[in-house]
Amino acid sequence: MSLTFSYDETATDRGGTFVGEPRTSLRRFYMAVSLDPIRTLRLAVGEEVFASSGSQARTTFSASANWAPFPDGTLQFVFGYNEAMRAQVFGSERSTMAGIRWNLSQRSYVNVSYQSLKNEVLSTSSDSRIFSASVRVFF
Repeated sequence: MSLTFSYDETATDRGGTFVGEPRTSLRRFYMAVSLDPIRTLRLAVGEEVFASSGSQARTTFSASANWAPFPDGTLQFVFGYNEAMRAQVFGSERSTMAGIRWNLSQRSYVNVSYQSLKNEVLSTSSDSRIFSASVRVFF
């Protein structure tokens, strides 16, 4: 098991001609947990919170799983999910990805993946689906 925690705070003072507050601050907190319950499976989740002076906090969440059914990692199944929830004016973003990678040798592989992206901002939304396949062969 691996735990990751991070916190940072940045303050900026501006001078001269500008619009807005002369002092802004940004606070960021990140937390992640990854777990390998068995040798061929890795699970991870993370969350990050951004808080800026004068605006609503934004939160992102991510989860992923990587499973290699054979100990040598020749065949790998990957799943990932990311979600960003923001203030109403910024909307939300969701990304889901699933893929398979087959390592033919140390430097050659076949990679196939499918990704779904969804963005929602006020009254506008977009939905994208991406299928990709790549083959890399070294002799």
